[in-house]
Amino acid sequence: MGSDKESLSAARRLLQQVLGTTFEYIRESNRPAADLRSVDGNHIAEVKRITPKPFLAFKDAMNKQETTRKVPELKRHWYVLIRTYANSIHYPPIPEFTEPTVADKDLYAQDGLLVHSKQDQENEYLRTLAKQTNQHPKIKGMIDTLIPHLIVLEQYGESKLSKKCAPSTSEELCNARTEIIRMTSDATVISTDVDTKAGGISLVSAQGEVRTGRPDIISSRIQTWLSQSKDQVSNICESLQETSPNTHRHAILVFSGETEPEFFAVAQSDDAIPTGGLNIPDEIDTLWALFDCRALSYNRKDGWYSHSLAP
Repeated sequence: MGSDKESLSAARRLLQQVLGTTFEYIRESNRPAADLRSVDGNHIAEVKRITPKPFLAFKDAMNKQETTRKVPELKRHWYVLIRTYANSIHYPPIPEFTEPTVADKDLYAQDGLLVHSKQDQENEYLRTLAKQTNQHPKIKGMIDTLIPHLIVLEQYGESKLSKKCAPSTSEELCNARTEIIRMTSDATVISTDVDTKAGGISLVSAQGEVRTGRPDIISSRIQTWLSQSKDQVSNICESLQETSPNTHRHAILVFSGETEPEFFAVAQSDDAIPTGGLNIPDEIDTLWALFDCRALSYNRKDGWYSHSLAP
């Protein structure tokens, strides 16, 4: 439980259209419980939105904090384009590690080296991924802290932020550049002329993700999410486990165009069907990936299917 209303409504629409039966919401309780249940009792579903928590926190800060201001001390209007870290950063495909052969192990053992198994390599990759430091900058108070450094840039005739300092660059200008890079998490900073006497500052979220158009990216993304999001996956399993043997258990992962680079490629094509399999928990009979008016379903027996939905 605990899914947002928009995701619950979209998941309910999906199940009712594809399965042809009515679903009802299950009330919140102190115990883990599913989000949706069919009125005939044959299906239950748990819903999760695949949006990284750092992105949600950043979006909330951008909505609540001051992000634009006229600044009389500035002669230009400065735009700070802050990169948002989306699914491709937090849930990248797990590399295709290989299982070492006996000959490999013996060869490295001669030099006192240990060759890790494929599973150990995957586990180490996921541990490293969980420790990644890709964080959005602090939005609260950013405009105030940027002003003196942008004044320095203007004094030296600069209209955009340069990321490098040549030996001939003055210490004052180099320090200003360094501080802007630090406090904005290496954002792109540009400016424009203004017609009025006062310049200003605008903080803008920017996305620069690369769309591959390859459906298997989605299956890989989901597998990384399943492997990395242990708390949410455990909640899915606990919510679905107490059912009768004849109840079909669904896990619905709701994707967003804000954070998923492949969203529109999947949403707009009948042929965007992954071929790679998934290692899903035993408590899940069918896993769904929802992309607005298109959904992908996966189960162990039949693999992947694509479903077109009415708005």
